[in-house]
Amino acid sequence: EIQALGQMPGLTSMFQANNQLQDELITLHSPMTIEEVVSRLRLNVTYTTRQYLRDYTLYADEIPIDIYFIDLDDNNQCEFHFRLENNKFAISNLAGNTAHEDSPQEITGNLNDTVKTPIGRIVVKPSVYNKKMSDVFDCVVKHSSLRTTALAFGRKLRVSGGRNGSSQVRITIQDERAPRGDEFLNTLIQVYSENWVKIS
Repeated sequence: EIQALGQMPGLTSMFQANNQLQDELITLHSPMTIEEVVSRLRLNVTYTTRQYLRDYTLYADEIPIDIYFIDLDDNNQCEFHFRLENNKFAISNLAGNTAHEDSPQEITGNLNDTVKTPIGRIVVKPSVYNKKMSDVFDCVVKHSSLRTTALAFGRKLRVSGGRNGSSQVRITIQDERAPRGDEFLNTLIQVYSENWVKIS
């Protein structure tokens, strides 16, 4: 379980200044706020591998590439197998609500290429961690609905505070990957802070 507390710089004072702690707790846990966090971190795009007979979600320095879906709407979803070797990639087993039955069995390209697929154009770029990875990278890529992903993270998020007159806020999230949970909480506080500045 990853947690953040209200005594983080600026957070407690914001709650005290508003004098509306309960409203702020609702704002922190609102679908709109969480959806913005998911969008900024691109959490609706996941990369998984098979380890010890179970799916393992890769994150941050475990992923040598970033895949961008140029034409795919945030509400659409797709899934495919991705393989990278010597800066050349192959996409196969493509499935999604915008894919066609006659989709090609395999789509190939080079890093930084824009390739046409049945779900629209896709760009595969090297991530900042690309040089740390081996030459071969295999995973399953899934693009989920932004709203569905936000709802999933919302169910894992707990926001509480105001006990015994205290203005301290406790924010926790249960996530299978600690670095992702930590980044989620930091970005959540950042999004809240930006929204607070706008209305203050």
